[in-house]
Amino acid sequence: GKRSIEDYYSIQPNGKFLGVFQKHQVEMVDQFAYVEGTVEPLSFLFNKEKVKEEDRGEDFVLMGPLSPGIYDLETKFENDFGAGVTTSEIYLWNVEGEPSWIQLELPFSEVVFELENYSTAMKKASVLINETEILINSNGATDPIGPIMLDGTQKAKLVVEYPWGKVESENIGINSDYQFLTASFLTKNQETEVANLLLQFGEELAQAKAANSTDVFTTITEDNVEIIQNHILNGNSYNNLLYSGQFEEMSMDANI
Repeated sequence: GKRSIEDYYSIQPNGKFLGVFQKHQVEMVDQFAYVEGTVEPLSFLFNKEKVKEEDRGEDFVLMGPLSPGIYDLETKFENDFGAGVTTSEIYLWNVEGEPSWIQLELPFSEVVFELENYSTAMKKASVLINETEILINSNGATDPIGPIMLDGTQKAKLVVEYPWGKVESENIGINSDYQFLTASFLTKNQETEVANLLLQFGEELAQAKAANSTDVFTTITEDNVEIIQNHILNGNSYNNLLYSGQFEEMSMDANI
């Protein structure tokens, strides 16, 4: 109604029609929208339309002029680390034409990744986000990177290179500005290979005790053959002990 908008507009003379009749135009109080914070990866649509940026700096953007009213605001986040979008409603109705502050609904921030079980045995450790590689330093953490969306939709992958090969994690949802990561020491194929080797060693150890001989071993080095001979088999011989047994079960924690 007229009363609702009377503070926001005026009717002003605007020249002559046919040189005789006075023309008028409706003038509205210009409205501006103001956003502060990390704005580099953000873009905005007001009622599906892009609005001119009156001014922009490292930590703010001023958009306008717009007519007074209620707008559907679409805020889009996009950079090398991912993308996101949110919609909200904004009221632009400042009588003095002062900028209206927009509260951002998108959760994003710079992020630090810390590798909780970092070890000097690791030749190289890094975080991979959308094919962008971020190195983990000798303190077991990355430098702050981003900004990155923190709603879990953006994914990271931990890649660690050991002397025995490269191990990659599953995709991890990013939901904190300080994200803790834990590295696996083996790939799934390597876990299977190690488990099979340990199973075979267990069988051979039982056979070696029963035969009181290390000749059955195919799974250990010469140094370990000597250790088993000195600490197990020689002790049995010295004490006139005989061994009879069967290897039943093995459990293994690949992350220790």
